[in-house]
Amino acid sequence: MESVPVPDIIINTVCPHPFVAVGEQEPLLLPQRGLAEIVVPTMQDILRAYPHSPLRIVRGPGSFTGIRIGLAVGLALRLSGYSVQGVNAFDALRACWLRLHGAPMPDDQTMVLPFYKDHVFLTRGGDHADALTITDTPPPACFQGPALPMDYHHAPEAPLTPLYGRASYVGV
Repeated sequence: MESVPVPDIIINTVCPHPFVAVGEQEPLLLPQRGLAEIVVPTMQDILRAYPHSPLRIVRGPGSFTGIRIGLAVGLALRLSGYSVQGVNAFDALRACWLRLHGAPMPDDQTMVLPFYKDHVFLTRGGDHADALTITDTPPPACFQGPALPMDYHHAPEAPLTPLYGRASYVGV
């Protein structure tokens, strides 16, 4: 008898549109207001249907409050016996690029993650985790066309520690 693969469950509370996704299914969008109150009951319902799925919590960069909510839920689930790992949002973009193009993202490419209102996080391609910048004057091209999907399922696992991006904060 062939076993059915167990889907990853992704919890992203750090982006402007928080969501929970099971495997490759369409993500369930969560409200920004009252996020802390809704994410736990949502996870309870999902974990009833998928009790053995590994969980991936996006640990940043992103909203400070969103990071705290996601990591608190992740740590509580880990203490409850679930398999929980963190994932860096930029690593997810790199994984997506690799799957789409069959090669690592070149150094001359710029990755953009929406942050808050007209702020974005920027970093270069390649392996430049330290190139994080927050800007309030993103180029208009950042918001044109479809957004590059985030491939959290294929991003490398990371510890459940917050990634704030404060070290190289730049307000332009």
